[in-house]
Amino acid sequence: HSEKAISSVDAPMRTNHEAEQYCPFLETLTDAEIDKKIRDQDRNTRRIRRLANTGSTR
Repeated sequence: HSEKAISSVDAPMRTNHEAEQYCPFLETLTDAEIDKKIRDQDRNTRRIRRLANTGSTR
């Protein structure tokens, strides 16, 4: 439990500056960049599985 007072909300909507800061960011990728991201994800998935399998045999 905290004794700190809860801050109040000044406005229910974000300002334009806040909206730009917190909105989703979309990347435009080339086909090569997409392929690289997929390869990196696959590599990471295999690495995680390998680590999980070696940890379970102990």
